[in-house]
Amino acid sequence: MTNSRRLIKISLASPGDVIHERNVVPTVIDELNRTVAKANGLILEIFKWETGSRPSMKPPQEAINSFAGNMADFDLFVGIMWCRFGTPTPNAESGTEEEFDMAVAAFRASGCPEVWVYFGQQPSRPKSSVDAMQLAKVLGFREQLQHGALPFDFEDTLDFERKLREHLTAWILSFSTKVPTLPELEPTEVRAAARVSVVDTQVVSDSGLWLLLHQSFLLAESAEQTESQIRLTIQAKNASEDAAIRLITEAKQPLAFAHGNDACIVSFSSGVKETTHIGALWKLNLAIKDHFEGNPSMEIATSGLNPDQIAERRARLILLNENPVKGRDGKQLEMDPKKTMLFVMTSGVNTPIRVERGVLPDLAQELDTNPSDFLRLARLSAILYLRGSITVAAVQHLEMEMVDPSHVRIAFRGQRPKFYSNVEPHIISVDGMCDLNS
Repeated sequence: MTNSRRLIKISLASPGDVIHERNVVPTVIDELNRTVAKANGLILEIFKWETGSRPSMKPPQEAINSFAGNMADFDLFVGIMWCRFGTPTPNAESGTEEEFDMAVAAFRASGCPEVWVYFGQQPSRPKSSVDAMQLAKVLGFREQLQHGALPFDFEDTLDFERKLREHLTAWILSFSTKVPTLPELEPTEVRAAARVSVVDTQVVSDSGLWLLLHQSFLLAESAEQTESQIRLTIQAKNASEDAAIRLITEAKQPLAFAHGNDACIVSFSSGVKETTHIGALWKLNLAIKDHFEGNPSMEIATSGLNPDQIAERRARLILLNENPVKGRDGKQLEMDPKKTMLFVMTSGVNTPIRVERGVLPDLAQELDTNPSDFLRLARLSAILYLRGSITVAAVQHLEMEMVDPSHVRIAFRGQRPKFYSNVEPHIISVDGMCDLNS
């Protein structure tokens, strides 16, 4: 089957003194086409005159404009300036300005393309009156632009590359407000009855023979797991559990599974139902399809945080419902590109499970059970999200204590995926309190 990917067109314009930054742009785009863009069904295509033009008898800028085509057909215009404004054309003070004016006119008329302009801040001393005039035009252009737009500065080529990658990644993800996930993995879809009622303190550090399969919490008689298969024996306690297990045997889609300290994606292989004096006894064989191993190319540093630090924030979001872009009062902070990018990366990019809030508060509203069982089920849900969002590769310790009807103390330790043979994996530790009413 052929996968259709949406074409996203980008126009690049600049004078000749930012050649290094120009060369960075296609490099970043190639990287994103292999990673974030591909994962979101997009392919980025850049037009720059060096590779998009051919010899012509037309005046240079007119020829470039004709080869580029209608500016409204582009999704993004990227302009870069430092000390030079460029060579005048019949229609503007430079080719870059002419292309910028065309992009702004198209944006105002049709909403496309978005217009981004970056200004280099590297120190420079004009060597002639011509150089001084060029720099003055750049400064004047920037001052004029600031009255109605938001340009970005960069300190050097590496800083430009970092900012462009960060901005493009956030922009790509804006085309799909949610990374595709397995729909049955939403925390609010793990169904039972009403809410938790607690009157005493309980502590659990394991989930016993409880397991989470598809949308159901089930108490198994036995559970055996190999590298590729899982064998379960489950005594259905009532007709509702029997019906839930039957749905699992009929499922065609991948199923979420969590047991002990691990989680994975499985598919139903075979099953036998036996009738006993206390109800239906099911023996199920499941095939493991995804061990949640992760991909290092999907992990990107942002907002001054490396991938391990972002994963630690994701763990705190899962376990404590600690949102990285909300204030202490729980209200959403005003989003800027950096906070948007941090929220996106904390939620998870191209991961089987995308995390938008903690798992415990929603589960507390769903389940009607005793504190000990609630904690075991909450622990299973947390492990599924910790593993399915590629936050950790191994859960080393997860203890939950119900300290009062509204608060659960969490003590967690987990190991990040080992992506490189010569780098030891990072260890994430979380100790804190989760408010079930948050």
